[in-house]
Formats: sequence, structure tokens, C-alpha cells
Amino acid sequence: MKLGSWLGACVALLTGVAAVAAQDPLARVAALPPGPHLAACSNVAQDFSRLMGETAESFWEGTPHEGQYRYLSLLLSEASSSLRFTITPPATELFPRFHGNAVEYVALFCYPTAATNTRPDYPLPNGRAVPRMERAGEAPIWAGAGARYPLLVYSHGLGGSPLSDEYLGSITRFVSHGYAVLAMFHGDPRFSRVRLEDLGDYFYAVRNFNEIVEMQAVRPLSVVAGLDMLLADARYGDHLDPARIGIFGTSLGGETALLTVGAKLTASLGLSAQTVVQDPRIKAITGYVPYSGQSFLPAFGDNQSGVDGLGVPYLGIGGTADFTAPIGLTEQAVNRLSGSRFLVAFQGVGHRYDASLVPDIFTWTINFFDGFLKDDAAAKVRLARLEEVLEGPNDGTRIDYLAPTAPSGAEALVPEFYHPGLKHFFLTASVAEAAGIDGGAAGAGWQRTGLAFKALNLGAPLAAPVCRFYGTPGLGPNSHFYTAHAGECGFVKTVPSWFYEGLAFAVEVPADGVCPANRVPVYRAYNNGFPQNDSNHRYTTSRSSYAASLGANWVAEGLVFCAMP
Repeated sequence: MKLGSWLGACVALLTGVAAVAAQDPLARVAALPPGPHLAACSNVAQDFSRLMGETAESFWEGTPHEGQYRYLSLLLSEASSSLRFTITPPATELFPRFHGNAVEYVALFCYPTAATNTRPDYPLPNGRAVPRMERAGEAPIWAGAGARYPLLVYSHGLGGSPLSDEYLGSITRFVSHGYAVLAMFHGDPRFSRVRLEDLGDYFYAVRNFNEIVEMQAVRPLSVVAGLDMLLADARYGDHLDPARIGIFGTSLGGETALLTVGAKLTASLGLSAQTVVQDPRIKAITGYVPYSGQSFLPAFGDNQSGVDGLGVPYLGIGGTADFTAPIGLTEQAVNRLSGSRFLVAFQGVGHRYDASLVPDIFTWTINFFDGFLKDDAAAKVRLARLEEVLEGPNDGTRIDYLAPTAPSGAEALVPEFYHPGLKHFFLTASVAEAAGIDGGAAGAGWQRTGLAFKALNLGAPLAAPVCRFYGTPGLGPNSHFYTAHAGECGFVKTVPSWFYEGLAFAVEVPADGVCPANRVPVYRAYNNGFPQNDSNHRYTTSRSSYAASLGANWVAEGLVFCAMP
């Protein structure tokens, strides 16, 4: 029996990825506007008479001048009220020059404030202003007196600063959506004079390798120390939720984010890698045009193996025309992560951040952080089903996988297995059967893919039972088949080459080809193996995995189940 053909005629499930997205009302959405919250910020008051003909940016960014480094701390006019701290790099090969030396840092903290906050904005020489900035002796004015806010660390790109035009605007936009933001002044030129264009220069990288590694490694140390400082500060710590901390990193800040949660940094030209720090407080990461190295020098060890096993939810957004932070290197790294992981490609976009990109960036990012830091299940589903923001550049999801939360009550986890020799997929809701497969009960070669979806136990309200079939020995394929369609189940029971094994689990089913807004679609692909008596089907919530199967000449059978988030 050729199930793919039968389904196409009987239940009209054959469709490609594009058609699936076009039918889903959550796939293409208008951009998310700024949120309702006003922003206020900590004290970074400066005495600009100290510039002596230099630019303020040279101090904000830590640019050396006449053999001496410039840094924001030298401009602060109310330093005792500003957020400052020091780090001392350890004596390891990652820090050949700075180990044992105290390095000073300044940070900017912005947070949701009350509408009654009438403090003036603090003007900056670049035409921007720090909103409702606290001055010496002033306490923060929070939007909610007893509220505790999720916290984002904002890690800027190489040589930038939180007071740059695009970064300060992003910080306040995050605040508008109910996030507190700690923005680091990394001062990268204090450690290395490398420029963005140098990162792709093989000979420059080789000549200055140790210096570049040290600059990269010191960044996550400053993130950890900055969090320690902020959470211990009596003015701010009591209004922050230490269980809801994420990082938004731009360019080199995207690399910093992964290094902070334990990714290993490439530490030798032989591509060996070392862990810098591992901060378990970080619960979610977004990297915009995240730097993941170059083809000759990946950021996280050989083949990006330094991120193996990291399960922190991750959203990457890259440009297909970015040669400074090539999206292919990021894709290689994201594919090695475990847990929820997404990679969005902006078509034709290079290594840049400007106003035209903001609607797209924040629509993806706010849904991501709302889902994983605010525990908003609806936001997770919106993220999992989002394919295109109507404003801005054309979007495309290269990787999309929403890991289901742990099952509870009537729920059941359905993990996916794969056998590379057979090129077959298998799934089961039985914990005992899954453990048996792990132990070799089904024969050698079966391995978990790391993907799963969450179904319901049999008998759950409003759920349809899923029939499970196995190829009849001597007649059918060495494969399983699942369906929640009653007519399909009844038909397959009449086919001699398929043996009915019973009901496997339960699911909600699509209505008019669409899942409810609070459910995750499960797609089915067919390997077109009927002529060889080798039929096999794959069931996945990941559109990119579904597309990969179609790219391997599998047949699209479309949306079949609606899974729990």
C-alpha cells in the first residue's frame, strides 16, 4: 500500500512547507509595536569638559589614546552613584596579559518606571538622551512598587557601547515590554585593537591570536561580575527576579552570551577549546548577527563542538549577506545545541543594525523572551509557528525547534528516534519502550534525534486516539505508522501489509487544516518507499526538519497532529 498517495486523495494532507505556513494564521504576522512601559536609567552623568578634543564615544568604547586607554570611568562626574565594578582574570592561558590585574567596568541599568516619574532625560553629545536618568542621591522609581522584573543583560558588539544610537534605542525598547536591562560597557579596545573587518583576515588573526582570544574571554567574566554587582545592589536587586535572567547579544555580544553559559572558546590555532565560565542563572539567549567565528577559525572549537550539550533556549538572528559573522557558522553551532533552538535568516542583510530591522528583530525576540523568561506558553507557540514578520526584510527559519515542557497530568512525551542504517524514524509515548530502545532492545543503531513533541494520554478530553501500525512480517515494511484520522485508521486495518498494534497516545487534531492558537503543529513526511516495501514516516514539530526531509526526496503529507507546548 502506498500510504502517501492514499492520503493525498482521501484527506488532502499533501502540502509543502510554504503551503503549511501560508495556511497558518500565526505564520505571518504584523510587527510587534513598542510596549506600554516607560524607561528610566541609572546614573551615567559625565563631565564632557574632560574630553580635551576627543569624542565621548572614544571613552564609552574604551579607545586608547597616546598609549593610555580611555574609558567611561574617566568621565563619570557622579561616580559614587554609578554602577561600577572590577574583575580580575584568573591565571590561565586565556589571559596571558591581564591575569591577576583588576580591570574596571561601568554598566548602565534601565528599568520600567512609573508614569509619574518626571525626571529629565540626560542629553548626550551624540544627540541621544538617557531617559529619566537618576542623579546623585536619587532612588529608582519603579513602575510597580512590589513588582519583580525579568532581567536582560545587553552585550553590545565589538568596540560599541550601550550609549551608541542603535543600542540605547534597543535597551529602552526592551524596557517598554516589561524587562529590566543591564547593559555592559565592555571597552574592547582596552584588550585588543582588532576591528570587525580584521576578524575575517586569516593572517591578522594568526598574528594577534592570543590578544583576540583574551578580549573574547574577558567579556563573559564581566557579564557574570556585572550580574553579581547588580543583584547585590540594594537599590535594584529586590525588584529583579534572579530566576528569570536572559542575555541579548549583538555581534560579538552573541558569542559572549554563549560563552557565559558554558560554551568553550577556541583557544588555539589547532582549534582546541576551553570553558571560560558557566553561569546557571542565564535561562535564555538571543544573538543578533551573532559572531560564531570564521571558516578557518570557528568560535567554539573544532566544528563548533564547544557548544555540545548546552540546553539554554537560544534564538539566533543572522543575515544571509553577513560576511563578518557568517550565518553558516552560526547555523553549525545552533544545530549542536540541545533544547529549544531557533535560527532566523534575514534575506540579503549584512552585518548591520538599523531602524529598518527593528520591527523584525523585536517581534522575534520579544516572543522568545516572553516565552522563556516570562513562562508565557502562548508566546512560545507564537514563536514556534512564526515564519515571517510582514515588515522589514524577508525572514526565513533555518532552524526551529520548540522543546516541549515536562509532561504533567494527562500529558505524554513522544521522543523521536532515528536509525542511520535503515534511514528510518520511529516515535513512542511509552517511557518503558523508549528506555528499552536506548538499551538496545530494538537492535543496535537506534538513537534519539533530540526532537520530541508532547501528546496526551489516551482518554484525555477533546483528544483523538492515535492508531499505531507495524509492517506485517513477511508482507509489510520494517516500519511503524501512526494516524489520528479515524477513517485512515479504519482503512489501514484492512490492508494485509500493516498489522494494527493498538492505540499509542492521543492528540488534538487540526480543524480546517489549522491547529488551535495554543498548540504546536506536527507535520508528517513520507519517504516514498512503497516500491521497495520500505515505507517510513517522520512526525515533527520542526518546520526546518520537515523541510530537510522533503529536501531528501520525502513526500510532504502536511499537518496531522496538534501538540501541547
